[in-house]
Amino acid sequence: MQAILKSHACNIFPYIFKKETFAIGVGFIMFQMTHRLSCLKASIWLLMMYSTRKLLCLSLVLLILTPTSLNAEESPAEADIVSPLLKRTEAIPQIYEIIPLSIALSTNLSVQTAYFKKQALKNDSVATSQKTYSVINDRVKDISKEFSELQKDAENNHLKYYVLKQSLIDDVSTLEQLNKPIAENIKLLNSWKTIWHDEKVRWDRWQQHYIDENSEQLSQTFANAIEAIAKGQNQVSQHIEPLLLLQAQNAALQSKINILNEEINYFIKELRLESLFDKSPAIYSPLFFQQLKVHLFDSDWNAVSLDAWLTIPFTSKHGTAYSILFIMLLFFSAVINKNKQQLIESKTWFFLGKHPIAGIVFICSLISAIQFELWEVPKTINLINAIIGGVASALLLDSIFDQRWKSQAVYWIMATYIITVVFTAVGTPPPIFRLYVFILSILGLVCCIRWNKKNLAVTNTTNAQNKLSNVLKFMSAVFAFIIVMELIGQDGIANYTFKTTILTWALIVPFGLFLYVIQGAMDWIFTSSVVWQIKLMRNDASEYARQTTVFIQILIVFFFLIPSILSIWQLYPSMEDALSSMLDFGFYIGEQNINIGLVVISVITLSATIFISKVIPKILLDESVSGKLIERGTRNSMGHLLRYFIIIVGFFTAISMLGFDLTKITIVLGALGVGIGFGLQGIVNNFVCGLVLLFERPLREGDTIDVNNGGSVGVIKKIGLRSTILETFDNADVIIPNADLISNQVTNWTLQNRQARLSVPVGVAYGSDVSLVSSILIDSAKNHPKILKSPAPYTLFMALGDSALNFELRAWLPDADDRLSVRSELYYEIVQKFAEANIEIPFPQRDLHIRSIETDILTNMSRKNDKSEQEVKDDIVTTSAG
Repeated sequence: MQAILKSHACNIFPYIFKKETFAIGVGFIMFQMTHRLSCLKASIWLLMMYSTRKLLCLSLVLLILTPTSLNAEESPAEADIVSPLLKRTEAIPQIYEIIPLSIALSTNLSVQTAYFKKQALKNDSVATSQKTYSVINDRVKDISKEFSELQKDAENNHLKYYVLKQSLIDDVSTLEQLNKPIAENIKLLNSWKTIWHDEKVRWDRWQQHYIDENSEQLSQTFANAIEAIAKGQNQVSQHIEPLLLLQAQNAALQSKINILNEEINYFIKELRLESLFDKSPAIYSPLFFQQLKVHLFDSDWNAVSLDAWLTIPFTSKHGTAYSILFIMLLFFSAVINKNKQQLIESKTWFFLGKHPIAGIVFICSLISAIQFELWEVPKTINLINAIIGGVASALLLDSIFDQRWKSQAVYWIMATYIITVVFTAVGTPPPIFRLYVFILSILGLVCCIRWNKKNLAVTNTTNAQNKLSNVLKFMSAVFAFIIVMELIGQDGIANYTFKTTILTWALIVPFGLFLYVIQGAMDWIFTSSVVWQIKLMRNDASEYARQTTVFIQILIVFFFLIPSILSIWQLYPSMEDALSSMLDFGFYIGEQNINIGLVVISVITLSATIFISKVIPKILLDESVSGKLIERGTRNSMGHLLRYFIIIVGFFTAISMLGFDLTKITIVLGALGVGIGFGLQGIVNNFVCGLVLLFERPLREGDTIDVNNGGSVGVIKKIGLRSTILETFDNADVIIPNADLISNQVTNWTLQNRQARLSVPVGVAYGSDVSLVSSILIDSAKNHPKILKSPAPYTLFMALGDSALNFELRAWLPDADDRLSVRSELYYEIVQKFAEANIEIPFPQRDLHIRSIETDILTNMSRKNDKSEQEVKDDIVTTSAG
């Protein structure tokens, strides 16, 4: 398929892109990729020639056409091999089946013979591999000899040993690629050998069974079959033996290289420890200046020949990764160029709009840096990637910082880092490098003091500024320490501290920018992408973005930043070793080993489970996803059940990741069940009632309920497993145990539907026109916008009261929550219309008859009011009559 696409690339692209010039350019690229030459040059030419509108489509096509490995020797696949098709008849065949089976056996032998001849004409892999092994063996001898000579060298430049290591790594990659087809062929031939052995056992058994048959033809058939089987076995043995010999040579060479590589690693480690405590003349002493003069004017700076460009073994092993990285470069170019104006106007992504090329280079170089930490890459590639990424990150951070001194600090860190790695790469003589470290340390000390003053120049300093001030003070102390070490001649400690400090900050700065990019990406995902269309996600979108950002940032810091810093400070040989050591640290609980790796994975699983349990139900049950056919209360119940299911599965998954046996945990939980039944009976009862509410759904979130006949009236805000939160109309949250909602009487006004009947009692004075009263009440209800037309409102003459004629207006509302407001509005209108119609609304009247009263009370009242007894009695009677 891939070969067909490559051969017809120039014919396919005109129909896809409908641009002749573009098709010619892509055809040129396909030609270059097919011949594995100058692909990068052709791609750059294409980017200069064509716009970015269709680069995404091109990227997908390139991914299809990208070879799996460059310059890799093609190995025979089993799909191209016609394997001997031998019928395996376990039962003893009939006598008339013997001859056809023998013919089939001979046919399979012919197929195998033809395959071996075809392979012999196709290539001479054994001779080629032996020649390659001989070349690698000679090169390993040369490396071993050079290593022995370097051990005697007084200067002991580290990079010379790294060059030797890189050569060994390339040889190992070559051996691994050579071993793959050999192993596949051995596996295939061994399967054939097993088949022939089974056939021999089978035919021997058949021959013993028919030994009493006096048939010359049958005996000749068995003889021919046995002979064919012997020839097949001999062919397989003849071809498998050279392959086994090649594999043994391969293993011996790899073992030899691994031993030599371990010796080099051990020597580098010892060399680092020795160089750390090396003492040299003080930097102000005449002896130092004499050394400096000798090396400064010496034409040979012990430059190391870093032949570490894209070597064939390296590209063969990681060619696909580079191709994917190139496709990512095209994709990011298309996205950034298409949205350049929007990026410039954005508050978060404006720096990508101002420097689009730097943004693309930064992302790709950061991905490459992470890959390089996991691979054994040539030093030159690492150096170039670091320089490009450092310059790009400095340009981007310059656009983000609002204070000039911060941009100056970033530029200073990156410039110092680039100069340091270049000086290290070219093997700068020690006196010159010491002088460089001393001058840069003085400059760094002065800059840190100056930047700290500018940081604290504002009137009201924030907590972040105080932390930044502490960092600058610490760096000032570090540079001062380096200066002192150089002055007293401890150049090993000074160089180690300087290099590790600069490399650490050169790593932290790009990673800080990357974490900032992640924060912006999460904000965009939850507030501007299709996720924002989900209504249930909008209220908590900012919180979800913050949680996701913190989660991803913690993972990046723990799994990449911290191991990289430990590797930089030479506490571990590589980032991979540092991470492995961090994750393996732990302790034992009985026979179970609990290490940091298991704990971290369990915590990640639990955190991801809790987050997913919040987000996934909202996404699946949103109206835009599930539609409006599912009622809101049903969606809420399904959401709760789904959330609890995800949490339970995540919890047991995290426990199992720690290495605990779930069956033992089940036994422990069963034993605790008795205690739970007695001690936590109320909680368990509420939990079970919560499950009943979720499954049976007599109450749903959003329902208006009345608990205990007016005890608590409100809207259900949340139904949990233990309790339900009821929000009253006074905006108070009432927490009700679920058991009370199941065992007590609860009035649900909105269980079947939200319609409710409204009753408005009204009293009028005796003598009023009852027909007019009824008409006014019905008209008032009909004119209200929130009262349903059907069922129609009506009035009832309820009773002849003590002081009034009692009527009741009854009407239906679409939403029970509007009862109070509609009743109040109807009363306003009824009172107004009654006043216009001169209909009196009576108040209670009572007659008071005094049968007797004490004389003393009358006397006191008369004295107090200076009235006679008769006047007081008359006042009382008058008051009673009124």
